[in-house]
Amino acid sequence: MLESTWHTVFKALAYVGALIICLYYFMPDIFVLQNVDGKPSLLVLFLIIYIFLWLILYLVYYFFNIKTSATAEGLWSIVPSRQGPGTILINGKTTSVSGKSDLLTEGDSMNFLSESFTFSFFVSIDNASIENIKGDSLKNDNQVYQPLLVVPGAYGIEVDPLHETMRILFKTYKTEDYQVFIPTLKSRRWHQILISIEGRTADIYQNGILLKSVALPNVISARPGKPFVLMNSDMFARLAFVQSFNKRLLESDIIENYRSNTDPQGIPPIPIPPNIFGVPNFNFCLGIYCIGAQKPKGNALTHVNYEYS
Repeated sequence: MLESTWHTVFKALAYVGALIICLYYFMPDIFVLQNVDGKPSLLVLFLIIYIFLWLILYLVYYFFNIKTSATAEGLWSIVPSRQGPGTILINGKTTSVSGKSDLLTEGDSMNFLSESFTFSFFVSIDNASIENIKGDSLKNDNQVYQPLLVVPGAYGIEVDPLHETMRILFKTYKTEDYQVFIPTLKSRRWHQILISIEGRTADIYQNGILLKSVALPNVISARPGKPFVLMNSDMFARLAFVQSFNKRLLESDIIENYRSNTDPQGIPPIPIPPNIFGVPNFNFCLGIYCIGAQKPKGNALTHVNYEYS
């Protein structure tokens, strides 16, 4: 949250600078150094204050802004293997990837993944293509889980898109995987899944709401490694806005995190791809034609009614 506040402050200063440039272009006469009485003009004093504000805020940001989380604002589009490689959109750059793709850098993984940590991501799934799944596995209403992402040493996450269910496989020390099921993963909607671990306790949140707090058979098997997403499966899915904290978050912080990182429809920040000439697109749309990715425009409700959202 603090990082977004700094981003807003610097963006406001940039807009003020752009306004000054426009004034200088259209009304250069007001840029006089002195008034008729010989005193410095108000505009010159304003420019001096503006420059000092930039310097002071930058120094405060550089020396006192301690990074409290790792964030990856990206869009990972997962497709079945027969459809070809999946795609990643980060910092306006699209990359095709097969197999797996890292979600955090090596440095962020070292700093923000420890024995006690919180990891979250947004996911949106589509129903699997039934022809991709063997007929035997669909008999007797068996659930067919597709691997989604892995936090090595801590847990793996799998999704059954046919039954809209998620399974978390916790890797605990010298014990078999401990399974936790989330049966509320409605397809074609964005969900924030947040897992907070401290000792043997794991709290699982969906869209800012605590679903389960479980006691694991033992502590996680090892210090968590670099998380990665599996780009090919028998389903279509999208991942976005990954975060990691090196502590167990309070419930109030988790609620605020969800509210501040979604718009009123529960959509997370998603980067907008550049156009054919490499120029970034603007987030402009008309009504139902808003198909581009969007930044949050306001606070979402903590609870999402899945029947109408």
